[in-house]
Amino acid sequence: MLPLLLAALALPAAAEPSLLRDRPKTALVDEVIELRPAAGRHFNVEAPQRCDGRPPLELLPSRLRCQLTRPGAVPVLVSVCDDALTFCRQERFTVKVSGVARAAAMASPQAAAPRGGRRAPAGFLDNAPARARALARKEGKLLLVDFYGIWCPPCNDLEEHAYPDPAFRKASAAFVKVGLDADAETSFPWKARFKVGGYPTLVVADADLREIGRVVGYRSGPALARFLDRMEALRAEPVAEADRLAAAGGPRATPERRLRAARWRRDRAQYA
Repeated sequence: MLPLLLAALALPAAAEPSLLRDRPKTALVDEVIELRPAAGRHFNVEAPQRCDGRPPLELLPSRLRCQLTRPGAVPVLVSVCDDALTFCRQERFTVKVSGVARAAAMASPQAAAPRGGRRAPAGFLDNAPARARALARKEGKLLLVDFYGIWCPPCNDLEEHAYPDPAFRKASAAFVKVGLDADAETSFPWKARFKVGGYPTLVVADADLREIGRVVGYRSGPALARFLDRMEALRAEPVAEADRLAAAGGPRATPERRLRAARWRRDRAQYA
C-alpha cells in the first residue's frame, strides 16, 4: 500500500483545464488576436486582463481582443469566472510573435528621412476614386481604399513599412489600390459612404462600392496580407449582406456573421 501511495505522490499534478476555448500559439507583429472563454465561463471585466502588460483593445464578458506589437514570447494574462460564480481564476500563457516591431523598422536607414506632402505609395492611385472604381470594374478586382492623413503618424508608418513588405505586395497584387487624403475634397463622398471616422482606415470593397471589410489603425505587412486574403475569400458576401442575414435570425445568422456585422457597425460608429 505504501509503495502505491508514494508512487501517486511522485506523479506530476494534473494541469487544470484551460479557461479559454483556445489559446493562439503564434501571431504576427501588430496582429489583433481574439480570445473567447470556454463554455460556461466569462471574462471578469473588473479583474486584470493584460496583453504584454497592456490592457486589451476590447474587453467584453464573451470576448477579448488585443494587438501584439513586438516580436518574441509575448505574455498574456486573462481573468475568467464561471457563469455560476463559484470561482474566478487567472490564466497565463505566451504567444510567439514573429516579425519586426514598428519602432525597429522606423530606426532603419531607409526610414530615416521624413516624408512630407501628399503621397502615392508604389502601386496606389492617389486621390483618383473614379479611376480606381472604373479599373476595378474593368479588371474584375476588389478595391483597397486607404483613407489617410498626411498629419497621421500611423498612416505614414503604413506607407514606409507595411506597404513595401513582400507579403503585402504579393497579397495586394490582385486589388486595385487607391489612397484618399482625408483633407482633400475628392475623398469626401467615399468617406461619407463608408462612414470613416479614424485614420488610417483601409476599406476593401467591390466595384459597386459594397464593403467587404475594413481595418482601422496600423498593421504590419504580413498582418495586412492575412487580412486581404480573408477579404478575397469573402468577396461574394459584402458585409451589409452578412449584417442582413445576422439581423434576420435563423440558421444563416451564424456567430461568424453576427460578429462580422457587429464589428462593421462599431467601426462605422453605429453603436445602437
